[in-house]
Amino acid sequence: MSYDLSMTTTNDLEILRALRSLDQDGGLVALAELHRAVELGREEAEDALRSLSARGVIALYPRDNRAAMTAADRAAALVLCGVPQHLVCLA
Repeated sequence: MSYDLSMTTTNDLEILRALRSLDQDGGLVALAELHRAVELGREEAEDALRSLSARGVIALYPRDNRAAMTAADRAAALVLCGVPQHLVCLA
């Protein structure tokens, strides 16, 4: 799939590169794992994730099985509309 990259920042590209390398099958990746794979600060990564999500490039999801979440999963959550999102995939 191709995307309009005219509004894409270097931080967006770093997130996309990491997401593609972590997920070889097109499935969901934990945000905790994604944060470890990028060399961005928390605020920079979250800004890029919000931008990519708003443009429909990625999709964010909450983890259904809350009992299986680790402390790292909880800490890495991105809150959208009051709902913590723990997983990401290419849209």
